[in-house]
Amino acid sequence: MNGTSHNKTIGDISLLSLFTLFFTIIIVQTLHFVNVGVNFLILPAAIIISVLLWIKLTNYTDNKKIISIIALFLLLFVGLTLIAGNFLSNDYDGNSYHKMAVGFLKNGWNPLYESANTFSPRYFSNETVTSMDIWIDHYGKASWFFASAVYAFTDNIECGKVYNLLSIITLFGILYNYLSEKFPSKKYTNIIISVLTAANPITIPQILQYYVDGFMCSMLFILIIGLTILIDNEINNNKIKAWSIIFPAMIVLGNIKFTGLAYGGIFCIIYFIYSIIKNRKTESKTVIFKRFATFSFTAVVTTVWAGASTYIQNIIEHGNALYPLAGPDKVDIITDNAPMGFAGKSSIFKLFYSLFSQSQNLNRREECPLPTLKFPFSIYPEEYNECYRGDLRIGGFGVFFGGLIIIALIILITWLIISIIKKNFKSPQIYITVNMLTIIALSLIISDSWWARYSPYIYLLVIFAIVPLLYYTEQKWLKICSAIVILLLLKNNSIFAEPLNNAMKASYQEKMAFQSLSGTTIDVINEIDFPGIFFNLEDNDITYNIIFDENMEGEEAIYYNYMKYNKISE
Repeated sequence: MNGTSHNKTIGDISLLSLFTLFFTIIIVQTLHFVNVGVNFLILPAAIIISVLLWIKLTNYTDNKKIISIIALFLLLFVGLTLIAGNFLSNDYDGNSYHKMAVGFLKNGWNPLYESANTFSPRYFSNETVTSMDIWIDHYGKASWFFASAVYAFTDNIECGKVYNLLSIITLFGILYNYLSEKFPSKKYTNIIISVLTAANPITIPQILQYYVDGFMCSMLFILIIGLTILIDNEINNNKIKAWSIIFPAMIVLGNIKFTGLAYGGIFCIIYFIYSIIKNRKTESKTVIFKRFATFSFTAVVTTVWAGASTYIQNIIEHGNALYPLAGPDKVDIITDNAPMGFAGKSSIFKLFYSLFSQSQNLNRREECPLPTLKFPFSIYPEEYNECYRGDLRIGGFGVFFGGLIIIALIILITWLIISIIKKNFKSPQIYITVNMLTIIALSLIISDSWWARYSPYIYLLVIFAIVPLLYYTEQKWLKICSAIVILLLLKNNSIFAEPLNNAMKASYQEKMAFQSLSGTTIDVINEIDFPGIFFNLEDNDITYNIIFDENMEGEEAIYYNYMKYNKISE
């Protein structure tokens, strides 16, 4: 297999992965319109439709090639699903409401016609189990739709979180394919950039968890790549390639989280405006209108079709598409999760403290009202223990990121100024300038950009700084600078991967605990925080009674000590 064919294969497998995510979500929502629930046929149907569309778009005539790519994709998908299914998620959000939503959907809940608050007591035969309806009813459901279809096919709720692994691999493949077509002679450079972009401080900590921020980060970056291809006339068939990425990526992204809809929409608008400015002398009004219509159609599908059970339902029930995070009756989820010293401060103040402080999971505590600032590139031993968290609040981009962002901005600004002076301000400089200004604007305007998992776009500034050093300069000293930045970034990101080994060991111990209880009956005592674990019990053939009694206490604990229980029978 030659280099070009190899690059194309990676791109094709990634496209199949993206299509599968997209069609699974669309099928689930469409079936909900006609009041049909999630079932085990949805995932195979989505894969088949994805394959048929991919064949149509790629125009392959070599059947052996088609079969080999499909086989590689299925092998990848099955492998990643097995990995996800064999490691138990230990995150708070996952076990409190993400798995709750996935379990409900797999077992017949239709969010278009019923609240989780009414489904929960019917399913558990217990009205005291928290339904988590404030989040489940109103939040974006893309990850839940996909995970529930996987769950229905595998009968293992942990398999559902494969979307995190799958989206990382998809991001790597789509970016690598794009860079390889644009810079065919820089194979290893393309690999480095693709790895650094996909395996970042937001995605790495969440690969074995049910969090969705890493998923959103990957889909946002995929969308930006698609938008870049759209305006890059150096890429063959760029319009077809671009929209085969933009359309599914935006629809998935817009239904993961409300912020996904906002970020994706902003980047689409920015790129649309830029395309008009760039091609104002060569494109007719008809072409511009068609592009506007395509973006508008994408927005409608994202919110009205795929997002019907979120955005439309929220409007109907609360008069506000973004309930409960916006509007007169909004729920504040940030204040108690932010350092006390952030109260009333500007977004610039909070962002500065978060970027240039020690990595720590600091929330609203009087004894430590503000994060602890540190000198760039310094590192404290306690920071290692914080980087295992999937929701790290302060210094969430890593222990070296404060120093790296300073270097990145110096590189980018210097490169752009020199390009202007030398009258060499061409497409690469323009692309990076547009993205850089968009990212900086988002970072300063959005008040919660200090929390890394809410602002993954900031990470791209360092990636954009590496690009001119690797692709557009030949000076030896600049190559050395790029190597130093890359090594620092690799070290920065790898720290987030180091705790995964301990997580795997803990997961294995929990699996052994489940196996020891399989076929038994237990009393679950006073479980109100992590109801998603009930579905793990069901998957492992553990019968359970739910008991709420303040005078009782479970004698044993299971699942990372989250669930207290008493074993009552074999």
